[in-house]
Amino acid sequence: MIRDKSRMIRDKVCGSINRVQSSGTRFVAVSTEYNHQGQETNNLLPTPVCVPGWSDGKIRAFTPLTGTSMFTIHNAHPLGVMVLQMTADCRRIVSGGKEGDVRIWSLHPNGTQNLDFILKEHKGAITDLKIHPNDRACLTTSVDGTCIIWDLGTYTRSQVVFTSNPLLCGCWGLEGLQVVAAGASRQLLYMEAYNGVVVRELEVSRCSPVTCLATSPDCCFLVTGSEDKLLKVWRYKEGEVVYLGVEHSAAVSGVAVAPDGRHLVSVGLDGAVLIWDFPQ
Repeated sequence: MIRDKSRMIRDKVCGSINRVQSSGTRFVAVSTEYNHQGQETNNLLPTPVCVPGWSDGKIRAFTPLTGTSMFTIHNAHPLGVMVLQMTADCRRIVSGGKEGDVRIWSLHPNGTQNLDFILKEHKGAITDLKIHPNDRACLTTSVDGTCIIWDLGTYTRSQVVFTSNPLLCGCWGLEGLQVVAAGASRQLLYMEAYNGVVVRELEVSRCSPVTCLATSPDCCFLVTGSEDKLLKVWRYKEGEVVYLGVEHSAAVSGVAVAPDGRHLVSVGLDGAVLIWDFPQ
């Protein structure tokens, strides 16, 4: 079990941690982009950059090392930002709001940000958003029970999958050829990206919704977190659990695999941030 290899992040272990606060608000989503060669990805933003979305409807950008404010997008979503992600080239931000809109923002060399398009097919709050590795598409899930794949070139819907239960999370799988989504049904839904057909269903938990998903860089493993406080690592193709993490004392709310595939980070409603040695 990978629980024995977990490490808790604390100030006294990791040294100083920058804290960014906004009075009366809380951040509910964050996207961080790094250039692994230590160079700028383009002439628009220095890297790394941390872009959180906030409950007051604003998108703010900071340098994570110093906490310096870079820019703010006011009124990004009228009811609050739920999820967001920046494209790999740091030229666009895609965000999802509590009102159900998906919005695409462009970043310009003069430091301004423009709203390019609003996608309005969801009927409920956006719960997850993942951009395809090639930056040409993104997927969104919603409490309305739909998972939609969007074409970021034409700003149109490519595919949609309807379910009878709220979907809380999703991710790209099998090198972007499949989509995996989950939520209140407590099941993993494997779907073909090109036609939206569900090809596999796996039970994750008997009683608790699945709250977060992530795949390893090589798509050999799938990681799930749920309200039962459990973190599970699955073999993607075989659909079997091979590792189990039980360190969280409350629901797991987020999970991500490091780009090098060596570590896994999970966060929970208990306020804990755990770093795990990822199975090789």
